[in-house]
Amino acid sequence: MINTARTLNSIAPLASLYCPIIDAPQHLPKYLNIDMQSDWYKSALLASAIETATLPSRLRTYRDFETSLLGHRGGAQTIFELQSSVITPDAGDKRPPWATKKDTVQKSNDEAKLAFDINFTTTQSMADDTAVFTQVQVFRGEEQKSVNTEPATFDDIGLTRKLRLYASKPAVERFTSTLRFPLPDSYPRNMFSGSDAKVGVEMVAALSTTSRLAEKLRDLQTIASRGVGVDERENLTNGLGELRELYEKDWISESDSGDD
Repeated sequence: MINTARTLNSIAPLASLYCPIIDAPQHLPKYLNIDMQSDWYKSALLASAIETATLPSRLRTYRDFETSLLGHRGGAQTIFELQSSVITPDAGDKRPPWATKKDTVQKSNDEAKLAFDINFTTTQSMADDTAVFTQVQVFRGEEQKSVNTEPATFDDIGLTRKLRLYASKPAVERFTSTLRFPLPDSYPRNMFSGSDAKVGVEMVAALSTTSRLAEKLRDLQTIASRGVGVDERENLTNGLGELRELYEKDWISESDSGDD
């Protein structure tokens, strides 16, 4: 944990995006057939989330993917959680409303998604009162016929972000693609129950900054204050404290009051 504290304190202020990854996600859904003792299986599962979450950066249609990660703080919040869910073929009416042809993608953009099946960053479940500051969601799968296929202009995107900031809403953006996650021969067979290698897998993944990170940083700050030498303690605990403040729940209201 001391090494984790040192790493966060050193890398997070300098990186444009830093996503801690735990060795083995907990509370995995039943649709996964996975051997958590196998690095092959764990790597395959992690790759599915990373490849999906970063898909827009490789598509010409979405030129603003990187800027969507900046959030309301202009890139100050650089520690992200990585989460994903698989939409199984037998989901039927249980498919999320944002993953069907009946609802537009834009209609649900006001809300951050909390209920992901897999979290690669923390074993802690996301409580109902968890504050989401920035979330970039990427859905790949069934064609969204009701979605306007014309990419938004940069002026429209900027205005939308400002309106969300003034309304104290999280910076949530959603990207969709009909390109399902492929299952090459090198992938473990039947890892995703009911999946067809010829068709691919419908998935949703997200990169999120949340108030849970403040709790983790507070724990690391406490550990560092007790476990490192005097010469290093002050710089390390102060650095972690400054990072923690960026992920406190009330940062939006405080920033709003400062603009008055």
